[in-house]
Amino acid sequence: MSCLELRSLTIEIGNKTVCRDLSLTINPNERWALLGKNGVGKTTLLHSLLALHQPSAGEILVNNKSLRNTKRQELAKYLGILFQEGMHAMPSTVLETVLIGRHPHAHSLLLDHPRDMEFAQAALRSLDLEAFAQRQIDTLSGGEKQRVALAMLLAQAPTVYLLDEPSNHLDLAFQVKLLSALEQQLHQQSACVLMATHDINLAARFCDRFILLLGDGNVVFGKQDEVLTETALSAAYDCEMRKLTAGNMHLYYPALPTEPGSASGSQALI
Repeated sequence: MSCLELRSLTIEIGNKTVCRDLSLTINPNERWALLGKNGVGKTTLLHSLLALHQPSAGEILVNNKSLRNTKRQELAKYLGILFQEGMHAMPSTVLETVLIGRHPHAHSLLLDHPRDMEFAQAALRSLDLEAFAQRQIDTLSGGEKQRVALAMLLAQAPTVYLLDEPSNHLDLAFQVKLLSALEQQLHQQSACVLMATHDINLAARFCDRFILLLGDGNVVFGKQDEVLTETALSAAYDCEMRKLTAGNMHLYYPALPTEPGSASGSQALI
């Protein structure tokens, strides 16, 4: 059974088309990256998958259930999101905040069931937050708040993890910690990830499938060698992109105007 399925999906916002007639299936244990330049509609697409933005046409299925026919309380058991805006300061401790992630599965309004506490403690451990459990949220740094927001999502334990710029405010060590925690969670739950990011190289290291928004409703999706080509990336980001390969590793970067072989560099040398 698929985790998430898009059927002939068209999403528009204002006079902009994010995707047109898009059909794809995301299966358990798959890790998808959502790529594209600023303003192309990555966040809008994620919000559409949460029923926060109404598609113009098509259908979204979560665990083979139509999104439009699923109540929000039930939907929250299957779909979870880390918003790009991050976490606002709340008058609560880190542990209390992470426990909020258990709300869709709550055994009581107090969120004090041993099972809920077990999920929350495991999420704290996975992101090295155990020592922060009794800290107030408003005393944390931006990076620490981001880790708490991620821990809350891990405690929720949805089938589909939607991440909007998850590496925001995180240093390199905790970017690796985040990806490791997600990797472990996917295998334990048979879940999937759809991650919107500007970091092509981080996505290439972690993800095995890619959605590249080209603008004007055009989309390329598939495996790395099908999507992350110099031609497709250059079209998506409006600059000349290069791919450097060493063994099984690939590095993607924009060509500088003065770099030999770049279009603008060649013109400058004429």
